[in-house]
Amino acid sequence: MNEGDSRHPILIALALTLLSVAGLLATQARSSAPGTAGLLSSLQKAPADTTGKERIIIEHVDLWRFDKEVNPDAQILTGNVVFKHDNALMYCDSALLYRETNRFEAFGNVHIHQAQDTVDIYCNYLDYDGYTKLARLRELVQMEQGENTLLTDSLDYDRMSGIAYYFDYGSVADSLNVLSSVYAEYSTVDKTAVFYNDVVLQNDNFTLYSDTLHYDTNTKIATILGPTTIEGDSGIIYATRGIYRTEEDVATLLDRAEIVSGSRWMTGDSLIYDRPAHFADLYGCVILRDTAERMELRGNHVMYNDSTECGEAIDHAYIYEYSDSDHLFTGADRMQLIKVDSVNNIAKGIGNVRTWRRDAQAVADSMVYLTRDSVMKMYGRPFVWSGLSQVTGDSIRLFMKNGSVERALIGENAYMSQHLRKKYYNQMRGREVEAYFHEGEMDSVWTRGNAETIYFSENKDSIQTEQTHTQSSEILTQLENREVVRILLLGQTKGRTKPIFLVEESDLVYPDFVWFPEGRPVDSLDIFRRTPTPGEGGGDLVPRPPTTGLLQDLPTPKEEQPRQAAQSTLPSDSLVTALTDSIIRTMADTTGISIDSIRSHVMDSLAVSLPQAGREILQGAADSTLRATSGQRLTDFLDGRQRPAEVTDSLRRVGAAQLDSLGLTPKSMTDKAETMARQAITGLKKEAQQATIRKEDEATQPKKK
Repeated sequence: MNEGDSRHPILIALALTLLSVAGLLATQARSSAPGTAGLLSSLQKAPADTTGKERIIIEHVDLWRFDKEVNPDAQILTGNVVFKHDNALMYCDSALLYRETNRFEAFGNVHIHQAQDTVDIYCNYLDYDGYTKLARLRELVQMEQGENTLLTDSLDYDRMSGIAYYFDYGSVADSLNVLSSVYAEYSTVDKTAVFYNDVVLQNDNFTLYSDTLHYDTNTKIATILGPTTIEGDSGIIYATRGIYRTEEDVATLLDRAEIVSGSRWMTGDSLIYDRPAHFADLYGCVILRDTAERMELRGNHVMYNDSTECGEAIDHAYIYEYSDSDHLFTGADRMQLIKVDSVNNIAKGIGNVRTWRRDAQAVADSMVYLTRDSVMKMYGRPFVWSGLSQVTGDSIRLFMKNGSVERALIGENAYMSQHLRKKYYNQMRGREVEAYFHEGEMDSVWTRGNAETIYFSENKDSIQTEQTHTQSSEILTQLENREVVRILLLGQTKGRTKPIFLVEESDLVYPDFVWFPEGRPVDSLDIFRRTPTPGEGGGDLVPRPPTTGLLQDLPTPKEEQPRQAAQSTLPSDSLVTALTDSIIRTMADTTGISIDSIRSHVMDSLAVSLPQAGREILQGAADSTLRATSGQRLTDFLDGRQRPAEVTDSLRRVGAAQLDSLGLTPKSMTDKAETMARQAITGLKKEAQQATIRKEDEATQPKKK
């Protein structure tokens, strides 16, 4: 045997020894080998859990392996993987299990099932932390809880709090609504959600757009928490705070929410909108605006029907029209704005109607305003004022053009009055009165049917000198600058003219004359006052709403304009003596009537003839003789008080017959008296100036010496 052959026995012996050892080990192994369950249990053993949290348990897996080179920290599970953690089961096609951190990643057909709160979640990827119970779900995420479904591509679900939130667009749908947003939080505990950024709520009746919205899937109530727009077939709602009962389709909105329905726009401090009933209830400083007609219905409570486009206001209710530069305000206990067609409205006022605009004011029991024809009809003892004129009757119709009153038609028991000064009024009455206006001022009046007029002639100083009383079938009166300049009588006519000092107090007005300034609205806020009964005073004020800067004052009537007191240095004695003597002598020489007979009424002639300065000087004169005879009578006359009986008697003694017999008229006498008075005043002024110069010269003489 050679050397090579001698090695074979050694190798063979070594091999036999190894085989024996291997067989022994195999026998021992077979005698102590565990089953499949035991194998899974042994593989899941990990370091002791010191956190006190439940560990993730593998309920089933088809293939379980470990590849140190691929992922040294994870166990690789493949095929029908089932995890259990607390009361949840989690399914997937494959997973990576991290025993050290009690976490796993799941891939493909991921499904989380929570039987306790009936939550099921589906996605393509899941990262689940067993310690924090936070599930991060990605790709085609779908969460279902009863009839609620959440869809997104990125969802974080905190199983400990029951809050699921997406942050890159998603939606939540229930049996009635679908809500979507950029970010949302959904609670599986109470089935509510809060949506943020680009929120959209959709159902069959409307679409809601919001910045922030809270939604309860149980009650189907959406709580508006930010700027919101609600669009429906009947209109659009703008709101920032409120609730929307989507199941009933009823909204309760706060903070000046707005509704737009066709050409109608409305807002209020709060509102309730019932979409199925087409009804809106608005409260607190409500505005219902018709943008086409440039008209607003306002009040503290407005009811609106968007199917008929009709609104009704109470509590400081009024109509505000702003169709031109001047604005119209009409208030009433109840105001209605009714839509006729796309461009026409009917406004109705019921109870305590009060209207104000700069050029005309009115009161009535009820009112109807037709925007199509621009006609306002007023009923129930209406009164209309323009400037110094007042119109009343059983009914009044105001015809407007370009926002201004063009004419007024007063039917049955028509009565028009014009205040001149103090107790003097021009008056017209008849079955019907038609007044025409130009640039806000009355320029002509047509009185028809048993027409009567009382007219006072004036001199250039606006002092009444004569009264004319006429009766005719029809009377046409023309005015300029609020003053009567022409009267035309048509048909059978009769009348009389008297000098002012021969007119009895009882003949100044008709027996049924009513002057009602206390009922006149004085500004845009005065429309809320209760109109008094004529003669009762100013009425009770209703609490006014906050001013809107629309307060406008009426022009001060002529007789109320402040007058500057006349200044004179004329000696009173000489003035009174000159005026008295000159005028009385002229009248006595002309008429042949004794000086004593006419002295009693000469002061009345002066009162209606002299300029204002002369009257004021005369009134303040100190001549004892004149004051003794007629000073008090003059004072009473100038102050507008009733003449004393002795003055009236003396005027009657003169009589118009005596003047007529001489071919004279009261006017000619008055003109003559005025001429003489002016001449006397001119002479006295010169005399006073000369006297002043003389006194100055005398005062300087001693200084010169």
